[in-house]
Formats: sequence, C-alpha cells, structure tokens
Amino acid sequence: MELTPDNFEPLDFANLINTKLCVLVKFSASWCGPCKSKEFKENYNRLKTKYASQSSIIKFIELDIDEFEDLIQDKEYYDLDVESIPYFKLAYKGSWAKNYKGTTCIGDIDNALHQIVKKYHHDKEQASNETEN
Repeated sequence: MELTPDNFEPLDFANLINTKLCVLVKFSASWCGPCKSKEFKENYNRLKTKYASQSSIIKFIELDIDEFEDLIQDKEYYDLDVESIPYFKLAYKGSWAKNYKGTTCIGDIDNALHQIVKKYHHDKEQASNETEN
C-alpha cells in the first residue's frame, strides 16, 4: 500500500515500519530548493534504482512535510522529529536506526543500505546452511 495524504493512517505507517526489515523515509517539500536540485534528485533516484531488486527487504517512502503534516506531527506512534529538509530516517527491524540530513548524505545512506542487504543475505545463507546440516 502506498501512503497518500488521502489514505494514510498513523497506524498504517507504524505497521509498515514494523513489517519491513528496512524502511527509508525521505522528507521533503515542494518549496524546498535543495530538494528540487537536479544533482540531489539524480543521486536519490540512482539510490532507489540500485536497491529496486531488494524491494522485499527495503521500502522507500517519500513524504512531503506539508502534505503529511498530520503524520509528522503525530507523537503517538512515532516521534519523527524532522529537523530540516531534505531529511531521511532509516528504520531497521521496526526501530529508527539513523537520521540523515541534507543533500550530501546519499552516499552514507547507500553504505547503510549496503550493509543491511549484505547482513540479510549472509544471515539467510547461514540459516540455509544450518538447515542442510
């Protein structure tokens, strides 16, 4: 299910965070100059493309802070605490693991996602080997 301003419920968002191994939430706004920069958009789109084959374990969510103001302000389910935009929050195994600020953090996010994917496949392979033995 894709979150839209018309259909979102804070509980749906909380469930999504809890059911996916990894969720990367990008916070931006239509009026944000850095969010609209060509370089930032290209870098972010490359990141999404790079991990598209890992969609079973990584979910990308993009939220406009004006359109999703109710979700961002809701402290009952998750205190999102968006400090600036663009802003990213990485959830891992149902908990917020790391926050990233600005347009230059894509490389750091890539490194974190790479480690998560690597660990997931290593753990999966190890579990498979243990089953065979």
